[in-house]
Amino acid sequence: MRTLLLVIVLGLAVLGCGNGESAGGSTDDSSVAEVQSDGIVGVWEVTEVLRGEDISNTGVIYEFNANGEMHSSSGALKIDGTYTIVGDTLKLILGGIDMDVLIDLDGDKLTFEIVNGPQTFLLERQ
Repeated sequence: MRTLLLVIVLGLAVLGCGNGESAGGSTDDSSVAEVQSDGIVGVWEVTEVLRGEDISNTGVIYEFNANGEMHSSSGALKIDGTYTIVGDTLKLILGGIDMDVLIDLDGDKLTFEIVNGPQTFLLERQ
């Protein structure tokens, strides 16, 4: 049951019917450079939903490895994937689903805005 719930939550986050607008905002060049130089590598936890509904997203863990592999987990459920960074966009393939996420790294805080999606998260380095 927990597995089904996380798959549904992930599906809603990825395939959510956003309005096509992006709350966006641009990141400065130093922020993008930091992300591109492995600044995102490590373990991150969703600590707050900044925009949209929190559908069991708070507490989800994302782990980014230097080799482009990543994992998302909630409790005992773990989903494997891959990622690449292009500018300020994190391109994910997570559980077989392609997703673009605008990111803004500020020290140990990472804003995670799903492109064309209804949600934006704040993640903190663990």
